[in-house]
Amino acid sequence: MPPATTSTTTSANPWAILVQCVAIGVVWGATNPFVRRGTIAVEQKQNALKRRRQAQRTATTIAARILPESVTLALTTPQFLLPQLLNQSGGVVFSALLATGAAPLSVAVPVVNAAALAANALADVLLGERYSLPLLVPGVGLVIAGLVLCST
Repeated sequence: MPPATTSTTTSANPWAILVQCVAIGVVWGATNPFVRRGTIAVEQKQNALKRRRQAQRTATTIAARILPESVTLALTTPQFLLPQLLNQSGGVVFSALLATGAAPLSVAVPVVNAAALAANALADVLLGERYSLPLLVPGVGLVIAGLVLCST
């Protein structure tokens, strides 16, 4: 009897892989504007704390002695922490997708990055950022067209 062999390749549905890559890109792209806004909130809290400390000449807290102040403020600012955690969870899923070998690197990376670019632009526009739409829409369209061209 011949010995049993195991296959190291996975035969995952290519459409499912594409959907997963696009979803990861959307998570990354859509959370970037919120992380940026959260960073501004952390900086505002840090500046207010410095002004208060200078005015009152108070000593630093125990937490500030253990962790850098910026880390403590980031961990206590939900406007930063929640989108950052969601963004990092996309990284974990992306790494798992690549580690399992389900998605070829040459396909996954461009698909995720293109989706992230498009989602970032869309989220920025929905949040009221100023963009030149006559340049943005064709730019995103060209990225998607290049992605389709390279992946076929």
